[in-house]
This record gives sequence, structure tokens and C-alpha cells, in this order.
Amino acid sequence: MLARTLSVCCLAMLIPLLLGAQVHSSSVRGTVRLGGSQARSLRLRLVLREVSSGAPIATTTADSSGNFAFHGVPFGSYDLQVFEGARIPIVARIAVRSAIPVWIELDTLRSYTAQPIAVESPPWQEPSSSGQTTTHWFFSEEDRTLLPTPMGQRAIEAVLMNTPGVVPDEDGRLHIRGESAQLHYVLDGIPITGNMTRVYSSLFNAATARSIDVLTGGIGAEYNADGIVTITTKSGLGQPLSIHGAASVGSYASREAMVEALGQLGSNVGLYLGGTAMRTDRFLDPISSGPITHDDATAQSILAKLTIAPNQRLEITALGMVNATRYAIPNQHPTSTQDQRHQLDDDMLGLRATAQLDTAAVASVALYTRRAHAELTSSGLVTLDSTQYARAIMDNEKFFIGSRRQYRTYGVQAQYTQTASLAGAVHTLSAGINGDVTPTSEYLSFAVTNPAVSTSDSTGGDSRFAPYDLTRGGHPFVVDQTATLGRVGAFVSDAVTWERWTLRIGLRADYYRFRATEWALSPRLGVSYALADNLSLRASYGHLFLPPPLENYLVSSSDQARQFAGSIQGDIPSVVRAERGHAFELGATYRPSAAVEVDVCGYAKLLRNFLVEVELSNSGIIFPANLKEGIVAGGEIRLRLHEWHGLSGFAWIGTSVSRGLIPTDGSSPFAAGLVVGEEGATYANPFRGEDSFPTEHDQLLTAAFTLRYAVTPDLTAVLSGRFDSGLPFDLTGPNGQPLLTAEQSRAELQRRGYHDDVIDLLDLEPEMPGSPDRRVKPHATFDAMLRYDLQSVLRVPLSVGLTVINIFDTPYLYKFESTFGSTHLGMRRSVRLDCSLRLPG
Repeated sequence: MLARTLSVCCLAMLIPLLLGAQVHSSSVRGTVRLGGSQARSLRLRLVLREVSSGAPIATTTADSSGNFAFHGVPFGSYDLQVFEGARIPIVARIAVRSAIPVWIELDTLRSYTAQPIAVESPPWQEPSSSGQTTTHWFFSEEDRTLLPTPMGQRAIEAVLMNTPGVVPDEDGRLHIRGESAQLHYVLDGIPITGNMTRVYSSLFNAATARSIDVLTGGIGAEYNADGIVTITTKSGLGQPLSIHGAASVGSYASREAMVEALGQLGSNVGLYLGGTAMRTDRFLDPISSGPITHDDATAQSILAKLTIAPNQRLEITALGMVNATRYAIPNQHPTSTQDQRHQLDDDMLGLRATAQLDTAAVASVALYTRRAHAELTSSGLVTLDSTQYARAIMDNEKFFIGSRRQYRTYGVQAQYTQTASLAGAVHTLSAGINGDVTPTSEYLSFAVTNPAVSTSDSTGGDSRFAPYDLTRGGHPFVVDQTATLGRVGAFVSDAVTWERWTLRIGLRADYYRFRATEWALSPRLGVSYALADNLSLRASYGHLFLPPPLENYLVSSSDQARQFAGSIQGDIPSVVRAERGHAFELGATYRPSAAVEVDVCGYAKLLRNFLVEVELSNSGIIFPANLKEGIVAGGEIRLRLHEWHGLSGFAWIGTSVSRGLIPTDGSSPFAAGLVVGEEGATYANPFRGEDSFPTEHDQLLTAAFTLRYAVTPDLTAVLSGRFDSGLPFDLTGPNGQPLLTAEQSRAELQRRGYHDDVIDLLDLEPEMPGSPDRRVKPHATFDAMLRYDLQSVLRVPLSVGLTVINIFDTPYLYKFESTFGSTHLGMRRSVRLDCSLRLPG
């Protein structure tokens, strides 16, 4: 067995492939007996609860022989509760650490009493705080449904916003641990390629998820991203046939409907089908403090999942998803006739087969494809000819923008996992390979329709736009590019458990080919030690290799775009490279009682080719860019409260410093990308009075909490809150001169046409004398929810909910001078009413 393991690991190291295999779940099987006899006709109910959150993630019923199975269980630690009526005779603590199925026999060995009996698993299955070397935040379906959100369609944003270390930016963009969040979504072990934020893609429908686990630190060799969102969708396998419907109405003429059906068909087939549809008059952030205009959106999403388990050794999952979103881009002026709209369509299909080769070995193979199409129009037009110039000038406030992006990914991956005992330690060895290709096409047409935009004599104007100013006889700037992205990678890892120690060591190889060809070898190391039964310490190191985001990459790296940037571009290359660096983390987890868990961690990243973003003026077209060097450092304190006198919830506080470094040789910190927009100018020529400067990801203090209280068994009250100390922006005088006081800064903003109600949301004191660095003013918001289960009253499985977002109607900004306009205002007070009905089949 050991020889076979070593040969597989060596083979995996010789195959150069990228994203790595994505298996993140397994199964839990076993038998349950009470008093030494099998359950037989008792039909015992079993509930699996995730340990860190205390939330149930799956329920099943033992058959007449006492056999049971949970499928698609995410990696983690769980309490398995056995219910006989309302009593819990058995509680077992188990761990799912790899693709190897967990087998457990539950037996009281005597007539049960009212006290739970803890059943210990074999050593390689027995979880402890020492077994966790990654930093993650787990959300069950119950957790997700009790997070206040203005719309169910944005529930995935609520999940991410409540993840420690995540900072919101405009229009659903996020920063995670001091970097622009290139979150890598993994859906039932199948990767979703592309940017899944609101501006670039349809949002994932979180209502279809059974659990969501967000990994932010100590990420293993299996993955190649700075944040991982592993999603386990609902499954019909082992579940009775049922139908669930929900609907909601809310502020801004928002309305939404959802329906799902699931259940087991025959003895070994499970089916899930879920769909949602929504409409709202507020989708993106308003860009002015007046009435919200031209901000409507519609979205539809369908997910289907078929699971077949012909026997206990083989499981086949087919997954399909179709999404469509249409949204309007907000106008600056309420009376404007501008009609810019974005259409986003995507679909994916994945097939995964997982086979248990023997009691200690599992192999998995997956095929997947995903198509994404995005089209941005101005008054219905993507392109302009000379006969349409007059119409474009009349219809658009500042710019005509037409854009079309098309991506189609084809991928394959495989993973092998085996456990073995060697020298008194338990080894879990994994090796994986993955490769995908993405034929890509990008088209952009851009033209100025307001003469003030193309002259440096006006506020915010840029003379480089003059050749493309239709009011001055110019012509559109056009880029039309096609290329094929190729990515391949491989990993090998070993998780070693010995007494109170856990050591995870891995190596991955990455190869990336697009406009540039790059490769890297990335070692990963994690270690944890159980200092006591309720206290564990952990540390990790990982080499980073993060390719740039796909969106607008071909446009920004084109020769036309380089000419557009003009002389300020100099000899700075426009082809953006992969970010490389080193990530370190130290952490500790302490459980003073069964109801409380505290986690503390600190992290640091030393980065080369630091990935940032720049914007084409305030057009909404965002390009990737590299800074030569950067440093990120921060920490988090996390607290979870499990059921305690009816209270449960979590709270966390985090800090993150994200700085670009100014080269000591006096050269520009800008390494690659287009030097356009305010961010581009700032990054290329930062304030020279210090050794570093804040990036757009820099937020010094962030905090969030959610507290749930079971008022009665049928009524739950939720209160949540969030604090953000504010993202940075730059501000100088009309000729680039420093503004030395807050009064001078206010006067300059008033000269630019900003109203006091927006200026009052900014902290205008310079961070140091002569510095252009300013910040959005700190702000805190609070949300509330009430949910009432009417089943005990109406004898119908109906529940209703009331959600209030931003209870105190606090005005605040996400960001100043950014995408789609000059400012981005946060969500004001809004109300949502919803109802949910669950019917057994």
C-alpha cells in the first residue's frame, strides 16, 4: 500500500497542471444501535452539526437495520446527534478531513439513559482543535437564512460581508485581507471560473447551498487563490420528496420568488432543482445624493443537481447552472436621458465521479465547462458609426461605452487520496491534477460625449481623451481582441497526525499562458498543536502565485490601449503579470466552554507584482495593474457563541494594512498595466514624503456581529451590525498642489461641484503634512430581522420574516471617486417582508 501511495505522489509531481483538484467533501456512513440491538423499526433520526458554528447541516433517518449515510459532507468537524423522539441518547464527535469516507458504529452497549453518550472515532477520524491549520468561516443553511439582507439574491454578499477580513467596496466588489478579492468559488468540488461579483457576473444563488465555507488563511496546496469559497449545494439523496417556495417584497419596488424541489428517487438517485427570479429599482450603488434613478435590475437563476450512488463505493454527481442578470448603470443627474445597461449571462455544466478504491483510498475525476457572456450598451448600442455620433452625444452624460466579453472554459481534474499509518503517525496523502482552456474575446468601444472630459483645464478632465471626443470631431477608441487562456497545475500534499500535532505539507506547480507565459512552484506548510483539550495553536506559510483577473485583461494589454495611455505610460509594460509573494499566519483557538469559541490570528504578506486595479476615468471600465512591491499585514479576533440561554451568533474585529512600496532608486512603483484614471496616476506618482502609500484595499479597522435570540421556539430575533473605518482616496488642488487643511480640501471639493451632504461623509484631514491621502469617514450600520414560524398556529409549514436594513438610516460612502461615477453611496434604510412554505411530497 505504501509503495502504491508513493508512486501516485511521484506521478502527480511530474504532471504540470493549475487550479489543483477541488474535492472538498466526503460522506459519513455507519450503523446505529441502542442497547446493543440494531435500530430496526425505531427509525432513528440523525442530525449532523458543524462544531464551530453549532448549526445543523444535514439530517437523515436510519433504515430498519440501523444503517445511515450522509452524502456531500464538507471537510470539517461535526457532532453527530442521534434522536429517538425528542431524546438524544448518542452524541459522536467526528471529523471529515479528506475524501476518504468516515465510517462509524454508534452503540450505547446498554440501555440508554437521558444523558448523551459521547462516542469516540478512531484516531485518524477524531477531531481536535490541533487538526485545523487553515483559517476559515463556516455558514450553514440556517446561518445564511438568518443573516439580514435587502434581497435574497444578495445573500451570498451577506455571507462574504460577515466573513472576517472582508471589506466592502462599491457595487459588490470586495477586498479580502488587504487585497482585491479574487475569490475562487468551488461548487460541489467543481471550480467556477471568473469574477463572481455583482458588476461582472450573476451572483451565486445562495438559497441552493447547504453550506458555505470561506477559507482566508493557511490555504493548502490544493488551491491557487487568496480566498476560497467552497459551496456544498443541496442534494436529494437520502431525503424525502419535498417542495419549498418563498417570496418577498421590499423597498425600491423589490420583489423576489424562489422555488425548489428535492428528494430521493428510488433507492440510489437524488435530485435537486432550484430557481429564483427577482426585480429591483436599486441594484448598483447610487452615485449622487439625489433621487435614485436608472438603477433597476432583473435576475434569474436555475440550478439542477443529480446524484447517483449505485453502491457504497461509487458516487456520481451531475451539476448544471444557468444565470441571467440585466441591470442599469445609475445616472449622475435625475433628468438625464442616458441609458447604459449591462447584460450578463452564464451557464455551467459539471460531472464528477468519486470512487472508494478500498477502505483507505479514494479517487475522483471531474469534467466541467462554463460559458460567460457580458454586453454593455449605451442606448442599446455596442458600436458606433459616424451616423450615430450625434445621438451618442445627446444621450450620454460623459461617455459612450460599448463592451462585449465572451469566455468559454473547458476543464478536467483528478484527485487521489489515501490514508496510511507509518511510524506511529497517520498520513493522509493527496495528489491532484487539473487543466483548463478558455477561448476569450473582448471588445470595447469608448468615446467622450462631454467636451469638459477631454481637456485638462476642467476638473477631472484628461487631454488624452481629446482624439476620442465626438464633440471635437474625434472618433471612438476601439479594441477588439481574441486569445486563448491556458492553465495547468498539479499538487501533492500530506497531512500527518501524531498525538497532539498535525502537520500539513504540500507542493503545487502552476503554469499560466495568456498574453504572458509564467510558471511557479509553491510550497505550502501548516502546523497545529493542541496545547490543551480546549486550546490549539497553528502556523502556516504559503508561496503565492496569483494570475491577474480575466475581465478586461485582453483590452488593457492591447497595443491600442497602450497608445491610448500616451506619454505617461513611458516604458511601463501594459501586460500585467501574476502576483507572487509569501504569506505567513499565526493563530490560536480557545474554547473556554461548550458555548464559546475564540479565535485570534495575525498574518503578513510580502508581495511582488502586487495586483491592484485602475479605472478608465470614471467610466466603469476597470483594468488590472501591478505594483512592483507591496506589503500587507493584519489580524483578526473572532468570537462564536453557540446556543446559550437562547442566544447564538458571532462577532469579529479585524485590521488590515495594505501598502505599496516606493522603490529606493526613485523609479515609479507602477510595474505593469495601463497608467489611466485617478488610481493609475496615484500609483505611478505617489506622495514621496514617505516610504509607502495606501492601496485601495487599505482599511485600518473593520468589525461585524450577528446576534440571534430565540424569543420562543417559533420566534427568532436577529440584530447585526458593521463598522468600517473607511477606504482611502487621494485629493490635491487644481494644479496638483497639496491641500494642507480640511478647510482647503472642502473648498476644493465644492469647487469640483460636490454637495456638502457628500463632503460630510469624508475625512478630509491629511494623513501627514503635504500628503494627498484622505479617507472615507468611519461609519457603522445596524440591521434587524424577525422570523416567525406559523406551523404551530396554522398547522401549515409556513414562516414569515421582516428585515430592516440600516435601522438608523445612516448615510455613508463605500468609496469616493470610483466606478460608474464620482461617489458610491451605501444602502439607506430599507424594509423587506418575506414568507416561506415547505411542503412534503
